[in-house]
Amino acid sequence: MIEKKAIDRQEPLAEIEKLTVKMLEIIESPEENYEDLLNLLEQRQQAMSRFEQLPAGEINETGYDISLVKKISDLDSQLKEKVKAKHQKLRDAVAEIQRHKASLHLYRKKAPLAEGLFLDNKK
Repeated sequence: MIEKKAIDRQEPLAEIEKLTVKMLEIIESPEENYEDLLNLLEQRQQAMSRFEQLPAGEINETGYDISLVKKISDLDSQLKEKVKAKHQKLRDAVAEIQRHKASLHLYRKKAPLAEGLFLDNKK
């Protein structure tokens, strides 16, 4: 019965680790498949919720594999850095598009100024 508890405890962590690795693979791939990334993120959040629902006594028992938690933490920090880099790259691309769009308006012909008469109705 004790081994069953240990397996139940490790299952959400193993799933979180597996999903984090898949997320890293998607981020590192040249294809930008954000739908799969969002699906994996949702699955990972569900696994984290299952882990948080475990009773505190079970989590703190001896025999708990802390190396898996450290591995997940390292993978998570790698994922965070890669997402930040991709986010910055996208921000730079959007800024470049906006600069290009603004520069196109600089060289347009402007309409000639129309001569006319201005009547002031105030006395």
